[in-house]
Amino acid sequence: MKNRKIFYFLGVIAVLPAWYFIDIRMNINNYEKELRKYLIETKKYADEEILSIKGKHSKTPAYPVYVKFKDEPDITYVYSHNGEKWNQLEGARDQYGNLPKFKHDENPNIIK
Repeated sequence: MKNRKIFYFLGVIAVLPAWYFIDIRMNINNYEKELRKYLIETKKYADEEILSIKGKHSKTPAYPVYVKFKDEPDITYVYSHNGEKWNQLEGARDQYGNLPKFKHDENPNIIK
């Protein structure tokens, strides 16, 4: 009887980390699908214009999603979902504090 309890305890301990990583992967997949849908339906991009959409788990934001477009394959746009809508995060600034303007940039090019 005691061995059975130990076996069940070890089984639960082994399943918890696996469940955590499966949950993270499922969230990433959902965010990738939701962002693709947002870009196609709301922003009116054709699916063929999108080169890649890759989600990631991080601290802040919890699930950033990285998008590359076919006409700008060297530029990566970062999107975050705040619970209500998708926001494109600002990119790096140049030495003068300006944000370079790219084709798919949704943020105004303002010096702050």
